[in-house]
Amino acid sequence: MTVRPNQLLAIIGVIMLVSAIAGAVVIEEEPSAANRGKRPKTFHISFPITNGTAGAAGNVNDGTSMEVAVPVSDYNITAVVITVTWNDNQPILRPAAAVSVSIKDPSGNEVGSGLGSDGATGINIVVVTGTEVPKDLNISVKSQQDAQNWVNENYPTFMNSTGDWTVSLSVTRGGFSGPFRQGSVDWTADLQYPFYTADVKEASK
Repeated sequence: MTVRPNQLLAIIGVIMLVSAIAGAVVIEEEPSAANRGKRPKTFHISFPITNGTAGAAGNVNDGTSMEVAVPVSDYNITAVVITVTWNDNQPILRPAAAVSVSIKDPSGNEVGSGLGSDGATGINIVVVTGTEVPKDLNISVKSQQDAQNWVNENYPTFMNSTGDWTVSLSVTRGGFSGPFRQGSVDWTADLQYPFYTADVKEASK
């Protein structure tokens, strides 16, 4: 999927808006053995969103390809926006390069591709991971540790987008390719992705 640059902020904005629509639910949880007999406390569980980034860069000669792994260590990722841009080192009297881009997720599945030609200088690919931001809620337990344990048990960490994202580029160019008329493309790949974490705080009295 290819989007215009001015759509990227709207896409990430929608993802963040979903996280803001939070319901307040109170859940009574069985305390740990060490905390039995203590008076229950109310803890607020929220899931704030952080915008993560990763990237890579390189150079591809005419008629060749390159594959680069872009490591992503964050988790609970809801979407990934990949922006690949390039500068064409165009030889005299030869046409602009055609740049083919392919993206694979950490599982090795191709999740997006595109072709930039006729003087294009970049391409955008948006990947929606299927991981949704949970709603905020309140729970009633005896301690901070009990609240954290409850979150760990009920909200598993999603690692489906954690690992190496693979960016592949190939460059072709028309026209006569005699001596001293080889070109190349300098490229960069920028990954932007919102991800959430769980924040546990005792509710204000």
